[in-house]
Order: sequence, then structure tokens, then C-alpha cells
Amino acid sequence: LNAARTHEQGYLTEPYKIVSLIQDSGVDAGTPSPDSSLTENRPRTRTRNSVLGSSVWHPGPNVLYSSYRYYWDDWGVRSHTVDLRYRFDLPEQDWLQPHVRYYQQTAADFFTFGLPLSLAPSARPRYASSDFRLGPLRTFTIGATYGFRYPDVPGDITVRAEYIHQWGPGHPASAIGVQKQLDLFPGEDIGTLTAGWTVRF
Repeated sequence: LNAARTHEQGYLTEPYKIVSLIQDSGVDAGTPSPDSSLTENRPRTRTRNSVLGSSVWHPGPNVLYSSYRYYWDDWGVRSHTVDLRYRFDLPEQDWLQPHVRYYQQTAADFFTFGLPLSLAPSARPRYASSDFRLGPLRTFTIGATYGFRYPDVPGDITVRAEYIHQWGPGHPASAIGVQKQLDLFPGEDIGTLTAGWTVRF
């Protein structure tokens, strides 16, 4: 069981990310405007906390690796991560290890898909960000690692293949104007193939 606490202080805003200002009323709702965006702004401090519980179980010749992590911070982000790996020993010192991971996160208190253009500058929130990494998202990962030894080659060779799918609420109730016609959080799919060679000295 591990626990961590981190405090950050300084310029934590992403300087090149923007928040869209959306026309929210009238016949031309959604029409672009010369003043259609503003630079995001985040608090200058952030305290992160996490608790990680992990276990290794050895049922017979195989090994089960499992972990659960809970994370929270003072920006309002909460997340859960479950990670499972199961290693099977195969003949000739080969092995196969399937992997499954699930991640779920809530949005930061100041996350927004956009702000109404009609909102007076003095009425706009002090902090706002449309960075999807601070939004409500989920990620599912599935894959496997195959390890083996090749004759006359020292060490272990591994090949890992994984598929990652990430998604979020693409049509939130808070959508403004033209945003209601769009998928604001389109899913992302990533495939990876990694080869490794480990030599023990």
C-alpha cells in the first residue's frame, strides 16, 4: 500500500490552450466571432493525493498482478484506476502475460467545453480550461506481452501489443449553440507494438 501527496505552485496554466466563446442565442447562434476564444487560466497551486494498493498472487505456476489506485486533488479531479496482469508460464521458458486496465476520471471544477459569448468579461469565471485531460474521461486498455528466449542470444526478448480506447461525454447538457450539433469528446483509439530485449549482467 502506497500513498503520495504532491503540492505544486507556480504557473500551471497551459499558455497555448484556449477556451471557445460560443454565440448562444439569436438566428446566428454558433457563428464565429472575431472575439471567439480566450486563453485558458488555471489556479497557481495544485495539491495532488493518491493511494495505491497492489498485490501479487502466485496460484501454482502462474502469477496474478493486480492494483487499484484512487486519486484526488484540490482542482476537483477524482480518478479510479484498476490494472490486472496475469502471467502464464509456457514450455521452453516462454511466457504470456495478458493485460487489462480501466481508468475513469471526473472533470476539474473549472473545466468547460466553452463559454457563452454573451457573457460579460466581468462575469466570466476566474478559472476556465477546455483541456480534455482535465475533463470527464475514461480509458480502457487491453493487450498482452509475449516473452521468449532465442537460441544463442543472451537474455529475454519480449513483444507487447496493446489497444487503448479513450472516450468521454461527447454531447453534454452544457453544450452551447453550435456545440449541440457536434461531438465534443470524440473517442480516440491507439494501438501500440513494442519489442524489448533484456540482458542480465
